[in-house]
Amino acid sequence: MALRMKMRAHSVQSENNQESINLGAVYSGDPEDVNHHWSLMTPSATLMATINNPQAFGQIEQGKEYFVDITPVDITPVEG
Repeated sequence: MALRMKMRAHSVQSENNQESINLGAVYSGDPEDVNHHWSLMTPSATLMATINNPQAFGQIEQGKEYFVDITPVDITPVEG
């Protein structure tokens, strides 16, 4: 089962050739909003990340909202 959260970028800081981002959950009371069901069950979340890839810099803008998808990974061990 996958989980989709709507999150807002609360801060984006660039220094020492890296970006630090801090995202927080967006709560929705509107039943038509895609985030409504999730926010009823888990109305809070934070995500903090450090980005070291210069090609990824600038992809997250402070104040904008983003979907964050969490999908299980099914890894089958390789025998050998």
